[in-house]
Amino acid sequence: MKNWRRRLVVSLIILLGLVSWDTVSAQAAASGTTGSASYTNTSGTRLIGFTGYTLSNYIQFSAVSANNVENNRVTKYTTEIYATVDSSYKVLNTSNFTFSKAYLDVFDPNGKSLLTGTPTYATVSGSKVTFPTTKQTLKVDLSKLGTKALQLPIYVGVSFTPTVTNTDGSAMWFAYGFGKFSGDATVQNALADVTIDQVNASDQQLTGTAEPNSTVSVTLTVDGADQTFTAVTGADGKYTIALGKPLTQLGNPSNVTVTESNDMGDTKSATASVNQSYPVLSATNSTLTLTPDDLTDLTNASDATVIAWIVKQAGIVAKDSTTNAIDSDATFNSTTSGLADKLAALADGASLSVPIGATSNGTAAPTPLTITITKDNGTLKFTSVSDTLDYGSLQVPSKTTLFAPASAVAVTIADTRAAGSPWTVTATASVLTANDGSQKQLNGQLMYVDSTGAAQSLTSAVPVASGTRSKGVNSVNVTNDWATQSNTAAKTGIYLQAQPNIYTGANGTTYKGTVDWSLEDTPQQ
Repeated sequence: MKNWRRRLVVSLIILLGLVSWDTVSAQAAASGTTGSASYTNTSGTRLIGFTGYTLSNYIQFSAVSANNVENNRVTKYTTEIYATVDSSYKVLNTSNFTFSKAYLDVFDPNGKSLLTGTPTYATVSGSKVTFPTTKQTLKVDLSKLGTKALQLPIYVGVSFTPTVTNTDGSAMWFAYGFGKFSGDATVQNALADVTIDQVNASDQQLTGTAEPNSTVSVTLTVDGADQTFTAVTGADGKYTIALGKPLTQLGNPSNVTVTESNDMGDTKSATASVNQSYPVLSATNSTLTLTPDDLTDLTNASDATVIAWIVKQAGIVAKDSTTNAIDSDATFNSTTSGLADKLAALADGASLSVPIGATSNGTAAPTPLTITITKDNGTLKFTSVSDTLDYGSLQVPSKTTLFAPASAVAVTIADTRAAGSPWTVTATASVLTANDGSQKQLNGQLMYVDSTGAAQSLTSAVPVASGTRSKGVNSVNVTNDWATQSNTAAKTGIYLQAQPNIYTGANGTTYKGTVDWSLEDTPQQ
């Protein structure tokens, strides 16, 4: 009698177009088992629809159950819902359109279908749809229950489309709920409050506390799409939700909401503001050259020493993202280890890319800098050679005489090789020829005189300077303090050896020639 009376009331209310509901209870079913679940009948909750399209008669369910229930409730492990349409209320009717197709469905609060299997279509006849009264198995995916992606209530109802289509020809789908699985306010209130530790925009994880052994989740919107990250709290209620990337790369939200949920979808949430102040790294040089001197300084150095060298050479600074102020106390780091050995192993011209991160005021920089270091074994080359070696106007001597040049000759070399690397400069002089067209050759030659006063003809190559590179010294004037006509104290230099009987023409003659300089990376023989 009690059941009959309840059905009679529902029938009358439907005819009046109002809303009513019944709660169907069952004996408690253990988790992982199939059984009835607390379910409330509703009278035509339209979840998705279009203006002007109405139903004049609703269906009703006589029984609804599910698998993997707990405490009379569906869970995130539920994969099947069993629904039986009441034989007295098995027809959907409409007065202003005709049906194309219809079937039983399961929805989230927004009318999104949760079915994973193929639906069983009802019998359509114009403006009437008749549903079978045998139990139907609706396969569903409730695995995200309790997250932003799937909240209670969950509706059981009907999806249908009329024969009329949208202007683009697509089907007009409707979603109506005729019953729902709801949350339990008592259980929800009993859940422990969610706490969230301080959140920085550079963080790659969220931490805090919630109900022990519950699921916690956060949903972030990245490029218009939601991404949900979950974790399970420990027995002490603590959680760590790994994000995989800094929040700055996950939509850079101004706040985050962490939601805890039990298996039945009861939830509690907390929201925390995101500290937008974080270090931003910049560098004046993103590519560095590793010289032999640098390599000497960094031999067997610790990673901290190498990182400090990179930071200094690259001009790396950490600036606050909100104030742009430089933090001179920022600490720098790298995910690459064994840096000194890796640099030493580089071949000439090879490069090593090193990511440099930083922490400022306890907050890590969300985006590291990549500095590329290229090894250069150094070079040895001339940087300048005087255009002229001038001996001025000379009187023809009565005997063989050596004359120093009128002005100093400047020959400099650049050497950036490893300390101790040898070098030798040699010189070769051509025959001096009169410049008056007579093609007369000078009765004499250019000679190199060393510091002991010993003279050598430059008709063939003669070493005139040699040495080894000193650390930190990249330039050498190899003719420094050579003898000139005004610097008679010096002995070393290139002298003009003049002999008697030099052709001078009628009023004196200019002689010209060339001196070839050669630089070699070998010691003087």
